[in-house]
Amino acid sequence: MPRVAHILNELRPSGAEMMLKLAGPIWAAQGWQQHILSTGQNLGPFARELAAVGFEITHCPEGKTFGWVSAYQRALQQIAPDVVQEHAEGLSLIKTSVPALMGIKVFRTIHNVFEFKGYLRSTRMIERRLAKLLGVKTITISQSVCSNESQRFTNKSTLCWNWFDDSHF
Repeated sequence: MPRVAHILNELRPSGAEMMLKLAGPIWAAQGWQQHILSTGQNLGPFARELAAVGFEITHCPEGKTFGWVSAYQRALQQIAPDVVQEHAEGLSLIKTSVPALMGIKVFRTIHNVFEFKGYLRSTRMIERRLAKLLGVKTITISQSVCSNESQRFTNKSTLCWNWFDDSHF
C-alpha cells in the first residue's frame, strides 16, 4: 500500500488541514496510507480531527539546528513514505531536500501568494531552483499563486485547484 507523508506546521483548521480532513478518507479508500508530520512548535488544536479521519501523526518541532535536521530525517525514516507532500514556506528547502536526498518522491504545494522582495525574494528564488534540481515538483493551488510563482520567482508549477467542501459551501 503506498504511503504519503504531508509536512505541515502546527495543525490548525486552515486551508491545507481542511483539505486533508476532507480528502484523507477518499485517498484511504483508494489504498493510500496517510501520515502527517507536524513541524510546528506545538502539535496544534486540529490534530485530533485529522487523526479521527485516519491520519497517523508525528510531531517533530522545527528548529534551526543540525540536531533538528537529524530528528526530521529520523522521523521520515520511521514513517517510511513513498511520497512526501510539503505544505509550508518556512525551511522549505530543508523540508524538501532531506526526503529528496533520501530517494523519496517530493511534491511541494504552495498555498499563498508570497510577495517577497529584495534579499528574501532572491534567497527564496535560489531555494526553489535548488529544490527543482533535486527533483522536487511544485504544485500551486490557484491561478494567482501559480502566476506569482512564475513571475516573482521564475518558478514553473503545476496548477491543482484548491480543494473545498462542496457539501458545505
